[in-house]
Amino acid sequence: MGIKPKRERRANVVAQVVEKMIHQQQLSPGTRLPSERALAAQLGVSRPTLREALCILQAQDIINVRPGSGLYVQQSQNVYSSHVLFPANFDQDPQSWQEIFEIRLAVEPTMVARLAPELTEEQLQALQEKTVKMKQAILQGSTMETLQADADFHYILAVLSGNRLWAHLLGVFVNFLVQGRSQLLTTSGQTLPLQDHQAILDALVQQNGPLAAQLMRIHLQRGMHSLVTALKNKMQMNAEEKSN
Repeated sequence: MGIKPKRERRANVVAQVVEKMIHQQQLSPGTRLPSERALAAQLGVSRPTLREALCILQAQDIINVRPGSGLYVQQSQNVYSSHVLFPANFDQDPQSWQEIFEIRLAVEPTMVARLAPELTEEQLQALQEKTVKMKQAILQGSTMETLQADADFHYILAVLSGNRLWAHLLGVFVNFLVQGRSQLLTTSGQTLPLQDHQAILDALVQQNGPLAAQLMRIHLQRGMHSLVTALKNKMQMNAEEKSN
């Protein structure tokens, strides 16, 4: 994958972030978005970069830019929505969680290895900001914010990979994981994942693709084990309560 011009690459990332925001907030068609100035400030990007991102989203029929009126949601939810991909009670089955992680294990290590020599300082900084945000959330004891920062770290990498299908799918996966993990895990157990993220980021800064891939694989395997174990323990506790 060749390196794209900096602003073009940044605009694609911003477009993906705005699209994710629309899906996460389940904004319906016709919903008005923040102004261009407010949105640029919220995302921490320049207005020229944001305009390019908005052009991308408008070309994809995701938003509608109405001159003199503002920005509006054009489409409803993405076709890769969780209720389509996951059947009812999917999150109550340990095997289901394991299958999600198996898919991620097949893709994410290879993805970071490929990205390692290509990431710009700006993109690495975006990943570092998510790592810092995760650390702050852990210190504040905010489980949901911790898990969201964790998910955002992986989502940014997916967007930077340039594979739009994978970015969409991982966006659904991580949203599903955030909701499920928030019912099972606490911030006290997130110190090791934070350390994993920092180690992966350090390898990317060093442009060491094989090391980044190895660390990502270990990170995902740990995540799978902790989540599946937590769910099995919860199921056992529920069964014991019912039997009493």
